[in-house]
Amino acid sequence: GLWPGFDHSEIPITSVTNGVHVPTWVDPRISALARQQFGTEAEALGRWDLAYNVSDEDVWALRRQLRVSLVEDVRRRLRAAWKKRGAADAELGWTDTVLDPDVLTIGFARRVPTYKRLTLMLRDPARLKALLLHPKHPIQLV
Repeated sequence: GLWPGFDHSEIPITSVTNGVHVPTWVDPRISALARQQFGTEAEALGRWDLAYNVSDEDVWALRRQLRVSLVEDVRRRLRAAWKKRGAADAELGWTDTVLDPDVLTIGFARRVPTYKRLTLMLRDPARLKALLLHPKHPIQLV
């Protein structure tokens, strides 16, 4: 159990998770697609089987829209950060092409903990280079 030595009825905690406030983290376009496909949230609550009713085309179109929005936001923030440091607009043209919304992106949020095993990727530089620069299926790291 979660708390050895205690009676289960005395423990108000059933689990520990990295929970999130869903409306804060779910893009409104995802919620709109869900309402369109499933009805109200109350009607769809706990009905994950309804997800099979969404067409692959709708899912991939929405995914594409969200990726484009993400890349545009990153570019906007990057440009603003460089301007804050004193860079001129003439120096910042490169920010318009940072990241490609159609390329697999692997990101490490805030830090690279050892349990993520980044060193495995770095052991074979030639293989990593081939993966990152693959002509048909490149990968970008953030």
